[in-house]
Amino acid sequence: MRIRTKAAVMVGTIAVAATALAAPAGAATAHPASWVPGKTHRGMAGCFSYSYRDSQLSVTVYYHHRTKVKGQSCGGTRRIKITVGHMNARCFPVAAGKGGHTKFVNHVWIPKVKKIQQVSKC
Repeated sequence: MRIRTKAAVMVGTIAVAATALAAPAGAATAHPASWVPGKTHRGMAGCFSYSYRDSQLSVTVYYHHRTKVKGQSCGGTRRIKITVGHMNARCFPVAAGKGGHTKFVNHVWIPKVKKIQQVSKC
């Protein structure tokens, strides 16, 4: 029984080593140095609060139009503009007290949120 166990361990070790050698050296580090998988970002932009989580192929930005923000009048409909990586910015109106989300997907580069801001016109 010991010989079979040792043989199985050796075969498993060889398979893992072969897999590691088959992958190119750059394939393991396809992310920028500052990229942390699964890191959640939260913030405020004017009357909006937002959050998003870093991912390899997509990023979903969740936002909420807050009606009570210190020092600001936040009633009515406001517009939020979200810019991600090399994509065009998306801009859309959000009614007071409402929220939503939008997803950015790209299979070529890692989508990274560049800017989230409240704007007067889209």
